[in-house]
Amino acid sequence: IKLSNSYSELSCHNLIPLNSISDFCLCKWIPIFGINFIEIRLDSGNEWVAQNPTNLSTVARSAYSYDSNCRNLFSITLSSNVTKIESRAFFNTSLRTITIPSSVTEIQDRAFYHCRALRSVVIEGSGLKTIGEYAFYVDTALTSINFPNSLKSIKRAAFMHCSRLDNIVIPDSVTEIGFECFYVYGTRRLRTLKIS
Repeated sequence: IKLSNSYSELSCHNLIPLNSISDFCLCKWIPIFGINFIEIRLDSGNEWVAQNPTNLSTVARSAYSYDSNCRNLFSITLSSNVTKIESRAFFNTSLRTITIPSSVTEIQDRAFYHCRALRSVVIEGSGLKTIGEYAFYVDTALTSINFPNSLKSIKRAAFMHCSRLDNIVIPDSVTEIGFECFYVYGTRRLRTLKIS
C-alpha cells in the first residue's frame, strides 16, 4: 500500500496483496477516480472487505472492479442511500454474497459481470426496477437470487451462463425479459422457472 499525506494519492491502483498482515489492515477513506470513497480492510488471506460510505447515492462505473485492482474484494456493505449500481462496478471481483438495499432502483449493464465466486444475491425491499444487460453474466457459482415485486425489466443475457441457478421465481410486475436472459450453453441446471 502506498502511504501518503494526501488521500488523493490513494486509490485501488495503489493497493497490492500483502503477505505480512496477520489479521487485518485498515486503510481509512480511499478515493476511487475522485468520485467513490470506500473503506478497505485487508483480512487474513489477502482478501479485501469494503464498506460503501453513507453519503454516496451511486456505486460508480468500475468503482470496485478488476480494472481498479480490486479483484480480491470478497465482501462489501452498501449503504441505504445507494440508488444505482453502475456498469462494471464489481466486474471480476471475488464477491461471495451481495445484499442490494431497497434504495437501489437500477443495476446497470455488467455490474456483476464475471463474479465467479458470487453465490447469493439478496435484494431487499421493493425498490429495484431494472437489471441491465449481462449484469450477472458468467457468475457460475450463483445459486440463488430473489426478484422483488417492483422489478419491471430483466435485460438481455442478464443471467447468461449462470449454470448453478436452478430455481427462479419472476414476479408478475416484470414486463420485459431480454433475449438469452437465462441461457446456459450445454447441460443446464435450471429446474424451475415460475412467473407469479
